[in-house]
Amino acid sequence: MCTLLLTSCFDVIDEVTMHEDGSGEFLLTVNMSKSKTKLTSIMLLDSIKGFRVPSKEEINANINNWVEFLENSQGISNVKKTTDFNEFIFTLGFSFLSVENINQAIEKIVIKNKQSTESFNLRYEFNPIKKEFSRHYTPNNADKNRYDKLDQEDKTIFNEAVYVSIVRFNNEVANCTNKKAVISKSGKAVMIRTFASNIFAGNQNLSNTIQLK
Repeated sequence: MCTLLLTSCFDVIDEVTMHEDGSGEFLLTVNMSKSKTKLTSIMLLDSIKGFRVPSKEEINANINNWVEFLENSQGISNVKKTTDFNEFIFTLGFSFLSVENINQAIEKIVIKNKQSTESFNLRYEFNPIKKEFSRHYTPNNADKNRYDKLDQEDKTIFNEAVYVSIVRFNNEVANCTNKKAVISKSGKAVMIRTFASNIFAGNQNLSNTIQLK
């Protein structure tokens, strides 16, 4: 999947739906439909830019591995995934009892991939009594270094790639701390939208504390 991302324009959307008791649903969507014609051709190749192009079977196998990993994670259930190789849209979603279950899953993924502790740079908190939701994000220097080493053509891909974070609630939002965050017309959702290059270069703060009414 990383090989495909490095060769096409893409959107990444993560959506968190919070309930008043602290449980909720998480959905991750990787949408590469803007480059589906190009990707269809790339999938016929063995390699591109020095990277081996994975087969559909390999991509499905890897996604199934993540599904199995999540199904065996504490507090996580209803794990579902979709793979559309015609439009090149992939989703992975699950229900959670507490946002701490998401934190634990992220930490295990970091350990599983033998990455540095610096990679564990995203955490969620929810206080049902204070009606406060927080997302804590710290820019990853390792990601920045990898981004800086990309050639200009690859950087252009990330300059066009869009990242969107959406958090939905049952109650209306009173305020939030991130100046780039947008509250929906219904008052029950908050969105942050930016380009992937801003994240990798450390120019976009994804942290946000949301106070509910």
